[in-house]
Amino acid sequence: MPTVLETKGVKLFKLLIRDKVTELEKSEEKRILEDKVSFDAAMAQLNPDEMHRQVTAAVKMRVVANNDEYYTNRAEPYFLWPLESPPFSERLDKLVTQVERALPDILSLTNPIAATLSTRSRSLQT
Repeated sequence: MPTVLETKGVKLFKLLIRDKVTELEKSEEKRILEDKVSFDAAMAQLNPDEMHRQVTAAVKMRVVANNDEYYTNRAEPYFLWPLESPPFSERLDKLVTQVERALPDILSLTNPIAATLSTRSRSLQT
């Protein structure tokens, strides 16, 4: 769902109303959490990524069906939340830190390995 709605043929831009969308997201998540019958709801309750996917899909359907309710032509800032989860970013930062720490040791091994291979190659040629 776009954060800026452009109407065809008319130069009119409307912005997504953040508070209404956030409220809708919370109500959809609550609906899914309270659903004890649906298989899709059960999957969403077990998997945060699936929950996010289902909430996003439900919100998008409602917003597209009711553009006038969720878009406004007054200018208010809108913040887009990142799609990746914070734990993923933290794990990625840890991985980069480990690679940075290990890189000097790995590079220091290249010269002895090259020398060993060169010696071995010369001994095989003779």
